[in-house]
Amino acid sequence: MKFRFFAVLFFVIIPFVSVYAQQGIATVYSEETQKLLDNFRTVALEKPDSCKTEFDILVKHATKVGEYYAIAKALNINGIGYAYQNNIPKAIELFMDCNEFATKLPPSDILVDCRNNIANMYITQGDTAQSLFYFNLGMEAATAFGNFDREILTAVQLASLEIDCGKIDAAYLNLEKIRARYQNITAIDIKAYYHIARSRYFSEKEMHDSAMVEAKIGLEQYESLNDVIGMTTCNFYVGMNYLKTGNTAKAIQHCQTSYTIADTSNLIIWQSQSCECLWQAHKAAGNYEKALSYHLRLTEINETVKNDERIRDIAKVELQLEFKKERFEDSLKTAEQATIDKSAQDVILQNEQSKSRLLYFGLAFLAIIALLLYRSFRSKKRDNQIILEQKNTVVQKQHEILDSIAYAKRLQDAILPSATQLSAVLSDNFVFYSPKDVVSGDFYWFDQVRSLSNKSSTILLAAADCTGHGVPGAMVSVVCSNALRRTVKEFGLIKPGDILDKVASIVEETFENDQNEVKDGMDIALISINPSVNDGEKSAVLEFSGANNPLWIVRETKRLSQSERENLQHVSDENNQLTLIEIKGDRQPVGKFANKKPFQTSEISLLENDVIYIFTDGFPDQFGGPKGKKFKYQTFKKLLLSNAHLAMKEQKRILTETMAGWQKEFEQTDDICVIGVKI
Repeated sequence: MKFRFFAVLFFVIIPFVSVYAQQGIATVYSEETQKLLDNFRTVALEKPDSCKTEFDILVKHATKVGEYYAIAKALNINGIGYAYQNNIPKAIELFMDCNEFATKLPPSDILVDCRNNIANMYITQGDTAQSLFYFNLGMEAATAFGNFDREILTAVQLASLEIDCGKIDAAYLNLEKIRARYQNITAIDIKAYYHIARSRYFSEKEMHDSAMVEAKIGLEQYESLNDVIGMTTCNFYVGMNYLKTGNTAKAIQHCQTSYTIADTSNLIIWQSQSCECLWQAHKAAGNYEKALSYHLRLTEINETVKNDERIRDIAKVELQLEFKKERFEDSLKTAEQATIDKSAQDVILQNEQSKSRLLYFGLAFLAIIALLLYRSFRSKKRDNQIILEQKNTVVQKQHEILDSIAYAKRLQDAILPSATQLSAVLSDNFVFYSPKDVVSGDFYWFDQVRSLSNKSSTILLAAADCTGHGVPGAMVSVVCSNALRRTVKEFGLIKPGDILDKVASIVEETFENDQNEVKDGMDIALISINPSVNDGEKSAVLEFSGANNPLWIVRETKRLSQSERENLQHVSDENNQLTLIEIKGDRQPVGKFANKKPFQTSEISLLENDVIYIFTDGFPDQFGGPKGKKFKYQTFKKLLLSNAHLAMKEQKRILTETMAGWQKEFEQTDDICVIGVKI
């Protein structure tokens, strides 16, 4: 799961946007009005579509005593209720009504709140322009109202929007301006909201300890207010940052609290986010049964959200059909009246004997035309019905296919090791993984085998390219990944050549069929690393076996041994500072193959600062550039050599930008997987 909460959903998913719909600093009302307003709030926040009776009572009383702000307040609260239920169109409609009503009154905190809420709703729709427009309107209202807290609140929301848009530095400047005025803020909930924004900023900068500190401060402040939304939000952020730092126990504790509050308060969006966090945390902790249960719950929640959206779409269509029906009935009445008038004229004409024949002829002609039109109408209606049914069938099939592919994507993601797992064992690494389609025929695999005799461990890492890409390639990748896992876990093999021999056997058995000969399999680069420390210097012994794919190692030229210079294929950079050593794999795939031979295992000693690269053929085979040619392996070697001295994170960025610049308007040719590890 990606640790970017406000992109997209949501670790996601879903690009996900947090909506902090403020209810504002309460305007002073009479005791009876406040009582009615509190009663309306209780119903509207839990069941926003079932509060009409309470609203009518409040409007009648507020109008009678002249407390019109209470009406605007109620519209704003009702919109918040729909926002909590993820009914964004209805929430925007009510916030717009509140804005229109409050604009007719003197400037107030309610006007500021409803404009900020409209801006937040447009964030969830990805409409940044509209969001900025209404935040600026909210700032104008706050200034006119003269409320310092409201100005700060709007400034924090602008900073949150800048974080969502990736403008991290701009957000930091705004948050620093607010920090200088922090002591003047009187509203605890606004202080808490400010700490949440700072937590999000530090999370984006991967400063997770600082992010947790800010989220915990916000949590304490929301707990003092007993604000369930705030407590849910802060617990989620604390849990996610613990997960990023590898503290799965704390991550589970806080995300479980977030989920419990969200479930009790029927906060669907936060249920989904907390479930996803719990799934990832239990998976990282090795609690696979609990991870599966939360993954299933996450799927159920997301399906509920989808169904709610479909129901609203159906209601919208029904409303449009009702409107068309009313227009048709009005047209029918008009036509009937016209017919009556026509009949009256016919009676007059029938009294004129000289025109009777002409009248009958005209009526007969009209009848024939009407009959032809009626038959044409029926035929067209029947054709339209057939077309509509065919269209619905195609749409339904398309949805089923897309849903199946999306589920296949979730299954394939489950077999890939997480960044946390890799970083826990190989602290300095990167994985550049770019599927051609939604699902991929490429995959990467990782395992750590501990020896009971000497308490040492062997690290296994592979980059694999299965036959095909898209859904067929993904199906083969699941088979091959499972074969790798079985070979290590069930058969206890750790030597790369032995592993590939056994995997090839398992893959052939899986695809064995008396009627159809299936030759699917994979190309792979598989390495095992046994780390050690000699005389204070880090080193390791690496074993490699490959099926059509090589291993590349970049080492300082001055540290090459005489044997390595003479016996291994290598190429140096322009300054002869770094040398790329290439160890080729066997020229055969893992799977059914004529004249198949046992896979060979090569061994090489690693030195500190050596950089290992394993990859599939997607990067060098990509078409692009000014002449539309392949990137090629020689160019790929030069690219890695020229950047091997940089941090692994920076190398990944350069690979990503290089591929984007090379590919441009060309379609991606194949799945891409490149893994780098620094010793």
